[in-house]
Amino acid sequence: MVDVTDVAFREMFAKYGKPDVFYTEFVNVDGLTHPEGYKRLSQDLKFTEIQRPIVAQLWGREPQKFHDAAKIIAKLGF
Repeated sequence: MVDVTDVAFREMFAKYGKPDVFYTEFVNVDGLTHPEGYKRLSQDLKFTEIQRPIVAQLWGREPQKFHDAAKIIAKLGF
């Protein structure tokens, strides 16, 4: 849910009724792998330790971009 399930939303649920797993908003692999897009989209991937386990949701079309995005999210701690 774009602009709804952000880090603040997940933090509230972690505190008051923690689910078994959290999911980020969907993030586009084209934007995430582009330097300018990364600045914006990396905000959608922020999380706190209380939100673990957490899954980064990606969308796109090109397999290579998914590969590159997977490396990025791994570095972010997913």
